[in-house]
Amino acid sequence: MRYKNIKNNKVMNTLIIILLIVEVVVLFNYYKKYTQQIKIDNVEFAYEELTIQKDEIVKLNFTSVPEVSATKFKWTSDNNSIKIDNRGYVRGTEVGTGTITIELNNHKDTCKVTVVDNEVAFELENEKNE
Repeated sequence: MRYKNIKNNKVMNTLIIILLIVEVVVLFNYYKKYTQQIKIDNVEFAYEELTIQKDEIVKLNFTSVPEVSATKFKWTSDNNSIKIDNRGYVRGTEVGTGTITIELNNHKDTCKVTVVDNEVAFELENEKNE
């Protein structure tokens, strides 16, 4: 009797593993199909360069044809101290420069982001107002 239970457990475990693998494959194919369904002709940032203060959070504006939600795009930064989330909000944790890239289905654009210390930002603002 004990041997039969062990054998049944092995069969059940094998079935569970097979079902999990099938579920992962189905979800991957759904994701792949869903992302391929979003067709765009163009994506472009509203600006080529942006200067922000250290620890300031700014939304990077962009346009796409047709209009697509920011969360559908892949957002990347080439500088670890310039963070970007999946909604297009950028934050510089250290002074420096980096490039933010927005991409979907081989359409992409870049924006150079410069993070300055708060004192430098104040001086730049004063120069604009003079």
